[in-house]
Amino acid sequence: MFTRCPGCQTVHPLNASLLAQGNGLYRCGRCNKVSNALQNLFDARPGKGEARSSASAGNRQPPVLSAGTDISKQSTEADVSDPGEEDQIEEFDLPVGAGFEDWSAPSPRVRRDWAIAAGVMILVTALNLSFVSGDALLAHPAIRGALEGIGAVAPRPEPTYRDLDLLHLASSEMHSHPTLDETLVLNATIVNRGGRAQPFPDLQITLFDAQNQPLASRTFAPEEYLPPGSNAQTGMPPGAYLPVIMELLDPGKHAVGFEMKFH
Repeated sequence: MFTRCPGCQTVHPLNASLLAQGNGLYRCGRCNKVSNALQNLFDARPGKGEARSSASAGNRQPPVLSAGTDISKQSTEADVSDPGEEDQIEEFDLPVGAGFEDWSAPSPRVRRDWAIAAGVMILVTALNLSFVSGDALLAHPAIRGALEGIGAVAPRPEPTYRDLDLLHLASSEMHSHPTLDETLVLNATIVNRGGRAQPFPDLQITLFDAQNQPLASRTFAPEEYLPPGSNAQTGMPPGAYLPVIMELLDPGKHAVGFEMKFH
């Protein structure tokens, strides 16, 4: 038996064993095309341009097989005929059967390359959309994170750690200035009990009279209560104690107490 590749017209000899091994499918060793051998099956080696007779193929009767059927005398004359000068006969490269889908499946490297290409296309598309949509698109955490990962946009600065509940007034005391009239001296110690550094707070100081009524109040920025030469941008280290000494204008002899709040 012979079959002819529909891709390159190469004639291949075959037998029942090869047909069974590939379930009728084969891969041409010349053009690598996968075809059904039964669709171009010839009893004898076909000549150049010879087409399979559809009439004869349709009129064939199925053979009757039984346990006593003798197939040892089947003619092999067609299998040993000499090939012509115009036709080229080659052996099968590899029969393809039930595992044919393995040949069409992409290799891991191809799948990886496609995944990378798809990822790049998504990022490029997101970048283009970001120029059109502005901050609305960049506000999406996943999109911004991907764009920051490839350097398309600058990363956002980490938010400043700030927890005023971890700032405590360790000690405080107020008295009249020993040499300046109408001046009060406030001594206090602030401690950062947090595990991280945080910015120096603004201090709101309120003076009270003996009836606990507020007499005066003012908020001081770090630059106003830190010692001269201090850098207010460094922040308070964790566990640090900050002494504060401030001179306040005395609103009158009725000021007997004060309150300090952190902002």
